[in-house]
Amino acid sequence: MWSTNRFPLWVQGVVASWATLLLAPHDVVSQTCSAGTVTPADQEGPFFIAGSPVSDRIAPENELAVTSDVLYVEGTVYGNDCVPMDTVLLEPWYAGAGLGDYSEEGGDLEYRGQIFTDSCGRYSYTQTFPISYPGRPIRHVHFIVSTQDGSSRLLTTQMYFKDDPTNSFIKTDLQMRELVTNGDGSRSILFDMYLNTPGTGDVSACAAGSAPPTATPETPTSSSPVSEVVGKPSASPVDIPPSGSPVQAQNNPTSTANLVLTAASGFAHLLSVSCLAIAFLFL
Repeated sequence: MWSTNRFPLWVQGVVASWATLLLAPHDVVSQTCSAGTVTPADQEGPFFIAGSPVSDRIAPENELAVTSDVLYVEGTVYGNDCVPMDTVLLEPWYAGAGLGDYSEEGGDLEYRGQIFTDSCGRYSYTQTFPISYPGRPIRHVHFIVSTQDGSSRLLTTQMYFKDDPTNSFIKTDLQMRELVTNGDGSRSILFDMYLNTPGTGDVSACAAGSAPPTATPETPTSSSPVSEVVGKPSASPVDIPPSGSPVQAQNNPTSTANLVLTAASGFAHLLSVSCLAIAFLFL
């Protein structure tokens, strides 16, 4: 009977080591996020208003009826360990075309809102495309990420648009994202955010594609900047790009590198096994 005992111990050890590497399951999380990645903080600016409406449609309905002006925003919020953030609060705001600027306190608080991630850190909402304005000739969207009750800020940043002619600034790919035009003329963008704090989600459930139940956001304390929390709104099918939308195919900033590393690793494994096989012929 054939036995590995016929080979020297060092050969058996090498074979065992490479078998372990080849057959061991890969870490699913590391394929989509690089540990230590953190979205850069960016200026808040003077136009943030606490207590904006909880809604996944943060522009006037008459403007959202014009599909060419619609922008679908979606993404995932991760911790610095690549674990998703379970139910955190996002507050986006931007300058809208209807006003030619930001909405002001005391008004309808258009072009701003509150959105909660699900238990796997995922979020999506609908807005109109932002405008540039005197003093800041670059289109952008502000974001504040906070704990579920809004009492503690985790990140203040901005999202920019790659290849936008108004963009004369150099920004990291973590903030500069590529627009995708959908079949109906609307646009989509994928904006993942990486916080400088450990994630709180259930990695196994999220990797399997079945998010655990998400708790209804708690009523904020009196010190919370959130004036009213009525629970996460149910996403309307109109708000979410159709399955297979090009935005779904955009990868996070490290996915291309991960694919290259995975291919290189697989080639190295194959080359090593081939060398061992040739070595066996001469033993």
